[in-house]
Amino acid sequence: VWDMENGSLANVSKQPTTLSFLCWGAVVASTRKMSRHDQYKLFGACGARVFRFWLEFDVHTMQYKLTPEPLQLPSSGLIRTYHCAKMVGGDIFLLTGTSAGELCVFNTETMVFRACVPVSGGGLLSLATLNGSYGPVIFCGCGDGKVKVLTGQDKEWAVESESMLNGAVQALSLSADGRELLAGTSEGDLNVLDSSTLCVCRGTGAAPLMATHTSPIQCIAFGLSNETFVSGAANGVVRLWELSHYTVRCHLAPKKGSHATSLLLAPIGIVSG
Repeated sequence: VWDMENGSLANVSKQPTTLSFLCWGAVVASTRKMSRHDQYKLFGACGARVFRFWLEFDVHTMQYKLTPEPLQLPSSGLIRTYHCAKMVGGDIFLLTGTSAGELCVFNTETMVFRACVPVSGGGLLSLATLNGSYGPVIFCGCGDGKVKVLTGQDKEWAVESESMLNGAVQALSLSADGRELLAGTSEGDLNVLDSSTLCVCRGTGAAPLMATHTSPIQCIAFGLSNETFVSGAANGVVRLWELSHYTVRCHLAPKKGSHATSLLLAPIGIVSG
């Protein structure tokens, strides 16, 4: 965990297995008289287990510590590999996408599993969320090439619409105003879709936005502007795009054998891991 104010490490904690996703929860104001530091909630998956992590400042060691708490699974057992996650419902519900193509829902207040919603036969690889007029809107990137829109809450979810793209949809990102959805696929294609209709809204016809990556896209992220976004591919290439003239503003080619698995387009620049 990094401190973005000064670029220092806030905490290093080794987990039993690789974390397949890491998702921020709410910031909780400290109730301790001896500490003015806020507490932070994170959620992650190690293998088939999903955890809530508390990141809090220890006044005795003068360092942040990370404490894991497992979320409860059904008594019948639920063995899944998780690809992605998002928080919805005012930091109450954790939505996760699984290799079996399901949307698994957890209540983070009661720490219990709530629902398992079948979405795709090819795995649920990426998620993006939007606060709609009547509740959360969930955009699902599927391994079979479909982008699906789900609405609902808690145990009740329904598919409202879907669109077919070329290749597994491995990354999704919503624009700052929520009107456009960026989708990156295993074919290296970048598609900009209208978030209300899932129709291609930039580029020509139903074709991808432009000639894009030559390797599968691993991660994408809009910035504060609807006109710029960043993308990372499996061959290590990271690109900063300008949508107004469909050009690449910056092209980065890291050392051989490394590639970005997450990206953030912030005012300070591109942050990647």
